[in-house]
Amino acid sequence: MYRVSFFAILLAGLLHSAVAGELLKDGKIEGLEKGAAVAPSSTLSGYPMYGGGGGWTFLRSSTGEAGALGNAEPVKTASLDVEQIEPDGSWFAIMFLRVNASTVGTAQYTTGSPCKGNFTYVVDKSVRTDDNCQALKASSYKSGTSERVYLSLLFTHTASAGRRIFMELRLNPELLGFRGTTTDSWSAESVAQNPARQKFIERLKQFGTKLQEANQSAIRFDKPKDAYAGVPSYRTLMDVSEDLADGTFSQQFIGAVESVRYAPGYKAIAYSKWGGNRISWNSVDEEESEAVAASKALENCTKNKRTEGTPCVLYDLKAKQNLMKTVTTQ
Repeated sequence: MYRVSFFAILLAGLLHSAVAGELLKDGKIEGLEKGAAVAPSSTLSGYPMYGGGGGWTFLRSSTGEAGALGNAEPVKTASLDVEQIEPDGSWFAIMFLRVNASTVGTAQYTTGSPCKGNFTYVVDKSVRTDDNCQALKASSYKSGTSERVYLSLLFTHTASAGRRIFMELRLNPELLGFRGTTTDSWSAESVAQNPARQKFIERLKQFGTKLQEANQSAIRFDKPKDAYAGVPSYRTLMDVSEDLADGTFSQQFIGAVESVRYAPGYKAIAYSKWGGNRISWNSVDEEESEAVAASKALENCTKNKRTEGTPCVLYDLKAKQNLMKTVTTQ
């Protein structure tokens, strides 16, 4: 669990100047610039928002209309995209939210099957024409010459009078301890053969079910403002050693440490600090012995660290408390 951290300090500053209250005014979402802080207490067309532990910043928004069945009146919609960016510039989470901005007297419902498809898992609680679906899908995008994977928790909720909540919570698996995965790594078949990913998916499913239940509560006509009160931050999906939670380590490094823990064979990770909580590191795995792994990690770290960085040290992968080795190279 996180204690006082660099993120918490940054979050306090964001919330102090965050945009709060109803974001949709006179049918429009205006006055928000990219990067503006959005308070967890904000609402969209009266609907409460999942706070994500705080720290959302504005990405984009739009308004429009959803297609109607027959001659029914179209349902107006409002969309909001927000993200959480780490101090080192890496993105941790993006939330895409789309809700109804009007209601209609004629029964409206989606004609698709949101819980059918090639997903890692599905939790379908739909009843007749009212959708209540959670699904997990791994996708990727190009970043330079690299393929970057992300995990999408997809939620579809519809109810009478044109009410709807469509949410995608997109998470960066690298910052959750899973570096170097592909979309195939997250297929149901692949997950079943990998204990580390299997344990994580079980935890993610439990978290997603809480979020699904909160969405289902939020879609009620009274739109309860505390609908998401019982949903924790997505950051709790990864256990963090106490020694890594003191605010002096970047989330990128924390994710790298957890990823190395899962790696096969003898492994090691060495790091150098520079500029606050910025860190450079190198890791190795599948080596012939602990000594060889430690030597290679330190050697690679020393070769690649920044000039102003501290001497490379080994992080003790066996430690879960404040145990950090200070073996250095000359």
